[in-house]
Amino acid sequence: MIDIDQEWGRLDNIKGLFDFRDFSNLDASENGEYLIQSMYELYELPGIQSIKNRAINLLELKKGDSAIELGCGLGHDLEAISRLVGNTGSVLGIDKSNLMLQEARRRLGKYNIQLKNMDVAELDCPSNSFSVSYADRLLVSQVRVDKVLDELVRIVKPSGKICITDIDMGSIVLFPYREKLTEQLKERLRNIVVNPFIGRRLHHEFRQRGLIDIKVFSEAYTVSSFKTVNKMIDYPRIIHDLYKMHVYSKDAAVTLLKDFYEAEKNGTFLYSIILFTVVGTKK
Repeated sequence: MIDIDQEWGRLDNIKGLFDFRDFSNLDASENGEYLIQSMYELYELPGIQSIKNRAINLLELKKGDSAIELGCGLGHDLEAISRLVGNTGSVLGIDKSNLMLQEARRRLGKYNIQLKNMDVAELDCPSNSFSVSYADRLLVSQVRVDKVLDELVRIVKPSGKICITDIDMGSIVLFPYREKLTEQLKERLRNIVVNPFIGRRLHHEFRQRGLIDIKVFSEAYTVSSFKTVNKMIDYPRIIHDLYKMHVYSKDAAVTLLKDFYEAEKNGTFLYSIILFTVVGTKK
């Protein structure tokens, strides 16, 4: 069991507030190193890999196809896409973060993949130039989400596929559950992203842009370890942030921390969130 007093002292020494909106400007974020590491941790989880694999399979890629991923991050999905399009195909990964692209280049040296630093809302790519476009958990952090969606469609050839996976922060389930305290924590989680409900909106956004043959998939991603969740989302820090914001008293914040650590110890912790994957075809 963790020493709560020691943990509280550590949290007291952290400046600023934890915010996933930093993904939209990662290079300037004080949380950049943590966020990059969290992406490595997340990719290793079996549940996430199965969701990613399904999304990439929905693109129905063939040898010789051209594919683009917006918000390619560390490039894990680019590897899978590159294997599917083969040496006769082409793969382009776009990210606005030089830190992300440095990591991706280090990892992807042996693959025939191009990586470019570009604003995903203002792509320097011709219209109708790719067989498919793809994005995974990109839109949740985008200020100009409508423009990014427009770009994902614009750059794809007629009859090409667009596939997006994103989370819905309104679907979070946590246990232990202390009604008011837990609901305040979930509200804070919704407020540290730009588009908390983008997951449930995706099918509507596809229809608004005239895509056809739209298919919607949803899957609850569940973690039963508080320690594992903290590698992706710094819950102790967010709970402490709510104390700093005068939402929680210190007693309330410490109580919630103790609940979660005790649940980790006795095997009753639960975190769950729904991810939506939507695929459509450009006319």
